[in-house]
Amino acid sequence: RYIPQPKDFRVSSHFELVPQRGNTGKEQIKLCRFYDYAPLVFDRIRRRFGILPEQYLQSIGPEYLIVNILMGNIFSLQELCSSGKSGSFFYYSADGNYMIKTISYEEFEFLQKILPHYHDHLLKHHDTLLARYYGLHKMKFVNKKKGSKTKSQIYFVVMGNLFNTVHEIHVRYDLKGSSYGRSVRRHAEDKVDPSIALKDNDIRADGTRICLKPENTERMLKQIMADTKFFREHNIIDYSLLLGIHYKDKLSNRNMTSGMASPKLGSPLPGASLTRTASPNPNQNANFPPASFFESDEGGLSSSDGSALYFIG
Repeated sequence: RYIPQPKDFRVSSHFELVPQRGNTGKEQIKLCRFYDYAPLVFDRIRRRFGILPEQYLQSIGPEYLIVNILMGNIFSLQELCSSGKSGSFFYYSADGNYMIKTISYEEFEFLQKILPHYHDHLLKHHDTLLARYYGLHKMKFVNKKKGSKTKSQIYFVVMGNLFNTVHEIHVRYDLKGSSYGRSVRRHAEDKVDPSIALKDNDIRADGTRICLKPENTERMLKQIMADTKFFREHNIIDYSLLLGIHYKDKLSNRNMTSGMASPKLGSPLPGASLTRTASPNPNQNANFPPASFFESDEGGLSSSDGSALYFIG
């Protein structure tokens, strides 16, 4: 059984894309170098959640990213305007299993710093609600033209997609435990597309409650306390709990319009950040632990009366 060594948290590997000449009539070459940080550590994290290397590479491996670069999908990240307050971009993998989120260099350094503790927390707490980071990467670009050369680079993480489920998510919330600036709807009767996450004041106005069996409530609160302790130890305060609700009775779909198709790689995601994969992996290896407690009912967690499924992360 592999046990990460201190050096494994700082090591990186990389490879280069074969130069490609532009077809505009001018001499132009695009170079790309792909960096994979702490590959053994993130492989262990992925295996912890039942994701085998071949499954991950098929969805979001370097070759997949390179194909998108050649198509202009990822290279365009350098030219897009920010879609959120943090300046980050969010993209789905083509199969919807994962998200790519661009991060700043400061965020990259911070994740590297806490990675040993993050790794240990995920392996110790089977039901953790922390965001599932499955990869930490960088891409360096060099544009060469006659007489000039420009360089740029992008840092990004690969994350699990909480709402990757066969069940329609009728409403979703991004909750911080604050009321200041935590509204999406200006008026209670406003209709919001279900692909957009509502916030703390909206869930209060909706009167929405998470109704669980007493033993499930206790287990959930215990895990939230453990995760909160992790945040406190690392001075992390800007964090959200995401909640998606599937109502088994479609008539319970309140204040919502019809759903939208999920954006794929090459299209920015609407709304706030998303986190962990909710649906259990159908190809999960028998040697790995089963899906977490929060994924035990059809990929989510059933309400006490069975009328709803909660996707929490």
